[in-house]
Amino acid sequence: MGADASITQLYAGCVAVVALLWLGIARGGLVSAGSRFPAIVLFVSLVYALGNGTPIFGMLHSTVAGVDLFRRPADATFILNLALSLVVLATTDRYVKSGLAGAPGRSDLAGAALFVTLLGLAVAAAWSHGRLNQAMAPISLSLVITIVIVGLLLAGRNGGKNRRRWILWALVAVTALDLGHFTVGTWLNAQDPKYYSVLERPEDDDLARAIRDQAQGIEAKEGPIRVEMLGFGGAWHNLSMVIGVENTLGYNPARNGSYVRATGAKQNSNAPLRSFGAQMTGYRSPLADLLGLRLIVLRRPMEEIDPASAAAFPTPTRLSRAWIYENPRAVPRAVLIAEDHALPLAPGQAKGSEALPDLDWSKHALIDGAPPTDTQSQELPGLLRIASYRAGDMRLELEVKRPSWLVIHELRQPGWEVRVDGKPRPLVPANGLFQAVKVFPDDARAEKRFGPPWWVMWPEFGDGK
Repeated sequence: MGADASITQLYAGCVAVVALLWLGIARGGLVSAGSRFPAIVLFVSLVYALGNGTPIFGMLHSTVAGVDLFRRPADATFILNLALSLVVLATTDRYVKSGLAGAPGRSDLAGAALFVTLLGLAVAAAWSHGRLNQAMAPISLSLVITIVIVGLLLAGRNGGKNRRRWILWALVAVTALDLGHFTVGTWLNAQDPKYYSVLERPEDDDLARAIRDQAQGIEAKEGPIRVEMLGFGGAWHNLSMVIGVENTLGYNPARNGSYVRATGAKQNSNAPLRSFGAQMTGYRSPLADLLGLRLIVLRRPMEEIDPASAAAFPTPTRLSRAWIYENPRAVPRAVLIAEDHALPLAPGQAKGSEALPDLDWSKHALIDGAPPTDTQSQELPGLLRIASYRAGDMRLELEVKRPSWLVIHELRQPGWEVRVDGKPRPLVPANGLFQAVKVFPDDARAEKRFGPPWWVMWPEFGDGK
C-alpha cells in the first residue's frame, strides 16, 4: 500500500495510548455514554486504514459497489485521528468526573497486559527490520513517559475533582512535550518547504512555467485543451489547478468509474508509470485524441512508458527533467458533425469498457441512438466558435447549414444542461464518455453549464451575460 509517510506513520502520543488502552478498554471507558459513537468510528476507520491487513477490506473491495473507486485505505487515518481524539476526550472527562472508574485489580492487570503487548510488538517490529539498536532509545523514552502518565492518573485515584483537573493539565503538558519531541519538524508531519515551492511560485520553476505558457499559447489559437503530467512527485498533483490547465490525471478523492475503465488512470500521477484502459489504450489512441490531450509531459521518455505510441509523436521538447510531447491529433472541445455522419454508440463504449474505433473525429461521431446510414453527404455541416469557456460553463456561436450534432467533449455527468438559443435541449451520450446535442439551421447560440441536478441558482442561464 503506497501512501505518504505522514499518513501511514502515526504518532498520537503516550497519553492517547494510555487513555485508550487503560481508561478506555481495560476500565470500560469505551462503552460509556460519551465514548460509544467515537469508539465505533475509531474501529471502522482502523479496519479501513489497515486495508489488506485485515480480511474485511478485501471483502468490501470486491463486493461493495464503489469501494474500489473511493479512497486508498491510508486516507482513513484522517477519520481515525479525529475519532481517537474524541475517545481520549471522553475517557479523560470520565476520569476527571469519576476518578479511575471500574473495578481495580483485574482491569489494571488487563491494561498493563495491553501495554506490554504493544511494547513487545514495537520491539519485534524494530528487530525484524534490523533497527533494534536505533529503536531502543525512543522505546525507552516512551516507556518512561508512560510510567509518568500512569503515576499521575494513580495520584488522582482517591482525590477530588479539583486534584484531577490539575492532573489533566499536567497530562496536557506531558502531551505537548511528548509530541514536541517526537513529531515537530520531522518527516512524520512536515515536508521541506521547498517541496511545495512549485505551487506557491510556479513562475520560478522552469518546467511549470513552460507548461503554463505553452498550454496558454495553444488555447489562444485552438480553444481549451487537456494536459497530462506524469511522474513529478506529490506537489505536482495539484500544479495543474495552480497554473490553470486541465490535467487528465491529477489527484482525485473520488473518481468516475467509466473514466477509470476507459483511461486506466489510477489515483494519482506521482510515479512515472502509466496503466492504460479499454479506450485509452495508449497515448496514441482514439480516447486520448477525444480528450483533447494536446500536451503530454513525462518524467521519462515515452519509449519507457508507452513504447507502442512513441513513434507516432513528433520529437519531444526536452526541458530540464521532462519530455514534452505535442499531440497534433487532439480533437477540439466542441465539434459539429453532420447528422448523416453519426454512427451508433454501443452500450459498452458509453460505459468506457469497450474500445472505440479509429475514426476521423472531425467528421464522424458515435451517437447514442443514431441509426446506421449508408449515404453520407460531403457538404460541411456548418461552423462553430467557442465564444467563452471556463470550467462548467461553455458558450458557443453556431452557423448550422443542415441538421447536425454538436458534440462537446466534456465528461458526461449528471448535472450538465444545455440550451440552444435560450431553450433547453436534451443531451445524449456521444463518443464514449462525452455528450452531444442536436442542432438545426438557424440555431445561433449554445450554452452548456454544469451544476448538481438540484441546483437552481442560474436564473440568467441563456440571457447572454
